[in-house]
Amino acid sequence: RLISRPFRRYKDQLKQSFKLTGIDPKAWNIEAQDRPGWHHSISTVRDHFEAERQRKEEEK
Repeated sequence: RLISRPFRRYKDQLKQSFKLTGIDPKAWNIEAQDRPGWHHSISTVRDHFEAERQRKEEEK
């Protein structure tokens, strides 16, 4: 956190993480009701996000 900036709430941090990974923050709770489908989509998004992050690190 930056100086003089308030701590982020869990809800705000979760929303930012969803935006970074391409998950719709307004519809995630509906998607999460299908537990196996949600687990699969989160795993796929996580793997893609990590691959992109590592690729960007290697470019530096």
